[in-house]
Amino acid sequence: MSEPTFASPERRSLTLPAVLAMALLAIAIALVLYFYPATTPHLDLLHTEILPTHTVFKSDSIVVGPAQSSDVLFVAPTLRLRNTTRVPITLDDISLTFTDPTGAVLTVKAATKPELTNEQISFPALKPLSANPLLRETSLAPGQSAQGVIVFSLPFTKDQWNARKSATVQVDIYHGRSLTIPIS
Repeated sequence: MSEPTFASPERRSLTLPAVLAMALLAIAIALVLYFYPATTPHLDLLHTEILPTHTVFKSDSIVVGPAQSSDVLFVAPTLRLRNTTRVPITLDDISLTFTDPTGAVLTVKAATKPELTNEQISFPALKPLSANPLLRETSLAPGQSAQGVIVFSLPFTKDQWNARKSATVQVDIYHGRSLTIPIS
């Protein structure tokens, strides 16, 4: 009978599999950083114009009823958007969130091109304020910037606007982060 041996088989080195795993992980991280850049576009508020309007609907007929009035406040902030990412971006939606002194919140969307044209016809004083609009679906290549006016229509007076608790503009980007900036 032979003597028992307690020798263990020779172990393989794990160096090569570890180096290959690290290389694959580095390639995966590089691809993620390339396609999903860590930087976001920059949004700057240049200035804000407001146009309060008061419209009285009169009638000399008993059928239509008594005169009624309506207040509309047009808020027109001028924004500059700079694409500091490595990929093209496209504006999706633009909205204004208004918070009154009681904490009630109203969110309105920016006027589209057809709405803006109709508002300029109805309120001629709005035309100079919105001469250079920044519209939805505006695309910016990497390194490019765009500047323009965004028009919001709010159903209240200038005094209610001045008494606000806060107002912010939010610019949504297709397949990207939303950018928010307060209106002062």
